[in-house]
Amino acid sequence: MAGSQTALTGYDAFSLNYRLRWPMNLIVSDIEVLKYQLISRYLLHCKRVERELEGCWRNHAQVKGSKRGLRGQFVRSFALRNRMLQFVRNMLYYTLADVLEPNWRRLTAGIGKAGTLDEIIQAHSAFLDASLRECLVSNDKHLKVFYGITQVCLLFAGYTERFAGRLYPGYRRGRRVGICKSIIIR
Repeated sequence: MAGSQTALTGYDAFSLNYRLRWPMNLIVSDIEVLKYQLISRYLLHCKRVERELEGCWRNHAQVKGSKRGLRGQFVRSFALRNRMLQFVRNMLYYTLADVLEPNWRRLTAGIGKAGTLDEIIQAHSAFLDASLRECLVSNDKHLKVFYGITQVCLLFAGYTERFAGRLYPGYRRGRRVGICKSIIIR
């Protein structure tokens, strides 16, 4: 691609679309559907970066446990991965616990107190606007910085993945075992 443009991955292009029927389309406009899409794409991106860094953690655990004596040479890499993962998890926690949950409570309280349809629409619109603002999704400057940081995290995880493949020729990422040891995620 030319210049500063980059190709979209499936993760980046994925978006949920909502078709609302009457009477919900009176409350939720197309603009508000777009706001929901922005929030869901932001959360999906955070979860993707978290998942990739967790895969990086598995690679590092394999290096730590190896008999090749590489543990000491990767201390800085381990620390960097920990800080990246902590950053992404903190952003997710902040978004879910400190932004969306309190705003949702305010929305439900506002709907409970509403006497007219206009008051419900106003409470819903205030919920979305506050959520976008507090998630930093509506501020281009903050969003660019955040996506720049997460792109570095994804690059780091990708390099770690390739390195693990070269260090351990039999290594395949899809052979990770999930939480339930009987289910292999491929």
